[in-house]
Amino acid sequence: MIDYYLKFASKQEAETVLTKLNILAETSQEDGSVLLVPTGLASVDFVGTIYKPTGVTLKSEDDMEYPEFKALDGYHVNLRFAYLPSVYAVDAETGESVELPSTIPDNLAPYIVEPASPSRVWA
Repeated sequence: MIDYYLKFASKQEAETVLTKLNILAETSQEDGSVLLVPTGLASVDFVGTIYKPTGVTLKSEDDMEYPEFKALDGYHVNLRFAYLPSVYAVDAETGESVELPSTIPDNLAPYIVEPASPSRVWA
């Protein structure tokens, strides 16, 4: 399995990038709305906004203590690929079909993050 932890500026950016890479596709609903669904190329986990404790303890109106949380920047998505699809091209000199490495990792590179302890992982 090949896992990627991704951070985008917004949900809209995540959806746009993943659609361009054919990881998500638009499907029309009976009511005319459009829904984005995974294409099967990868498993997609929309984590969204991640909140982490600040270390500060707050008190509620009824005097109960609870930790303060702060939202981290970005919109987070986890991807899991069983494999990266191959791309094929024709060699100009020999006319043979040549397998090329997938461009998906290069296209995802600006969004890949490597958290020390991820908030959510694949089971």
